[in-house]
Amino acid sequence: MVVASGPVLQIARGSICTISLGLITLTCPLGFIQTSLASSSIVLGLVVPTATIVAATILLGRVFCGWICPAGNVMQHFGDVGRSRYLPGLRLTSFFQQNSTRIVLLGSTLVASAVLRYPVFCVVCPVGIICRNVISLVHYGSIGLDLLLIPGIVALELVLAPWCAHICPLGTTLSVLSRKSTIVPVIDKAKCVVCSICTKVCSLKVSLIHSRALEDCSKCLECSVRCPTNAIEWRKRAES
Repeated sequence: MVVASGPVLQIARGSICTISLGLITLTCPLGFIQTSLASSSIVLGLVVPTATIVAATILLGRVFCGWICPAGNVMQHFGDVGRSRYLPGLRLTSFFQQNSTRIVLLGSTLVASAVLRYPVFCVVCPVGIICRNVISLVHYGSIGLDLLLIPGIVALELVLAPWCAHICPLGTTLSVLSRKSTIVPVIDKAKCVVCSICTKVCSLKVSLIHSRALEDCSKCLECSVRCPTNAIEWRKRAES
């Protein structure tokens, strides 16, 4: 609804990786890197809008994935279906879960952008696809062929591995920036009964019990809401 209201009320405008709300402009970090590689130059006008998102991610982590991304909840729902019903034995979650695999996917995206001289992931990014087509439908009464890519991404979620947690290059970029996120979920071991509910309900597969992959936490709060003993607290990251 917010995306659709932008062009109708003339309160927002944007490009393939940028959105402006009045005088405030924000840029996707991955989109900025791809655009810079594609053009072999730094787009100076996007440095501050990108730095704003980078700073927010370093401070708060993958909040975008948990609270803003218009594709996140839909993709995670299909992922739950895939794990329970569709070829669970053929899913390659463990392969895509490896940091090396995720970095290779991100690196491949950047190399492709440089070679093809175009921000290639922006074309298939479900966030961009949804936003572009909602705006086009509301403002112009038409949709684009790129909407046909969504079933393919859903198929990846159903069969291979969680898109948001292990495949999405934007998610990987945000995770890299979130390694020093200041606020993290912490388990009070005196209250924890090791039921593993927090791990099971986490859409991004963060293992709180073992304090692993905290950089992937989207601050959706689902783990703390569902914890039966209220053992999960949100604290400032301990200095290491």
